Amino acid sequence: HQRQHAAPGRPAPVPDDEPPRRRVLPLVLAALAVLALLAAGLVLALGGDDGGDRVTIPADIVGQTQEQATTRLEALGLSVRIEPRESDEEQQGRVLETQPAAGQEVDAGGEVVLVVGQGPAAVAVPDVVGRTREDAEVALTQAGFRVRVTQAFDDEVEQGRVISQTPAGGQQAAAESQVTIQVSRGAEPVQVPNLVGDSLSTARAELEAAGLEVGDLSDRSSERPEGTVLEQDPRPGQRVERGSRVNLVVAAGPELVSVPNVIGSSLDKAQSSLEGAGFDVTTVSAPSNSPAGTVVDQSPPAGAQVEAGATITLTVSDGPAEEPEPDAGTTPPAATAPAQPPPPAQTTGAAGGPPGLRGNPGNGRGNGRGNGNGGEDRRAAERR
Repeated sequence: HQRQHAAPGRPAPVPDDEPPRRRVLPLVLAALAVLALLAAGLVLALGGDDGGDRVTIPADIVGQTQEQATTRLEALGLSVRIEPRESDEEQQGRVLETQPAAGQEVDAGGEVVLVVGQGPAAVAVPDVVGRTREDAEVALTQAGFRVRVTQAFDDEVEQGRVISQTPAGGQQAAAESQVTIQVSRGAEPVQVPNLVGDSLSTARAELEAAGLEVGDLSDRSSERPEGTVLEQDPRPGQRVERGSRVNLVVAAGPELVSVPNVIGSSLDKAQSSLEGAGFDVTTVSAPSNSPAGTVVDQSPPAGAQVEAGATITLTVSDGPAEEPEPDAGTTPPAATAPAQPPPPAQTTGAAGGPPGLRGNPGNGRGNGRGNGNGGEDRRAAERR
């Protein structure tokens, strides 16, 4: 072959006899490099996982609680920053949005901002303790709160006034949040004890122990012991306000009536009068100058106050007392005649006087006996 020589200053021409493969290889390598770059770009553009350096923000993060969203993003290898934002009460504590937004990509290990609702703006709660229920509700409503009312018994706080509140007055709370107030129902009602059958002193002590008082007292005749409670109002077991008064009816003891005067009346009339007045009657008899059958005494006496049904004892005359008559075979004792002085002695002046003078003693004895007989005759005549 003839060689062609290049003119001076020009590159030597490529020999026509160089193999064609040597000319194609650089072109293929260049094309492959371009394709590799395009493939890498396509993978990154499509978010392929083979690189591991880009993460897509999940779409369901919005609406989750702060805790749920944080856990989910940290599991994807992302860091989380919380940004609070005022919201309504229902969205409080939940994710309102993400930065970057859901569906966008972020570098692995990159930061995602969670915008979390913090509820309505905080407002100072008015202090309503001690105010009436109506005033408290108006004050809280005007401050932008919702009001919940509960009731409870309280011995110190007047009925209808606020005992306590939650949150307490002066604290900060979200607007439109709920404030609970507890309103007094007054003193707790107490149960009236059963006092019937008790003595008045016992009943009074029981009422005081229950926080109640003795009200009006009245009495009524009864067979029960005096002072025993017969009735009460309110009735046993009824619930009343502490400090209420309980009216009592107590026994006045048996009914007393005045004993009528029946002295001088016949027994029949006196007995009828006393029994008509409700008394029982017994009688005893005694001699008296009053006619037989006449009441001469009574016990208890006229005018005495005694129980109805008491017994009245009447003393009834038997008439005048009679002198006792002697028995038929009894001779009354003879009356003793007064002693007569002896007659003066007659003297004759001689020792042996006439016989008649000796008879004087005999006459004296005879006269004495005669006088005695005469006395008995007079007494016999008086008896006749």
